[in-house]
Amino acid sequence: MWKKITEEDIREALFNQSVQKAPGPDRLGFKAIRLLWDWDYQRIINIVKVWFRLGVHPRVWKEAKGWLYRNRINQITESPRHIG
Repeated sequence: MWKKITEEDIREALFNQSVQKAPGPDRLGFKAIRLLWDWDYQRIINIVKVWFRLGVHPRVWKEAKGWLYRNRINQITESPRHIG
């Protein structure tokens, strides 16, 4: 059985992310989501709980983009940065 998701779990997941990260395909960055949290955190909590209860995840959560680049010692390194 999975642990029940709490308000603190959702808040921690949101505020442990860097606001410097590039927004995903939905173009909504963590800075904007944090502003929404300050405005109406209960709505975010309810949406996330419903998504998990129903097993529904927004399509944009299922996408990942990245790129490879050569670092100084000519090794290929993965980067989680979004190109867009």
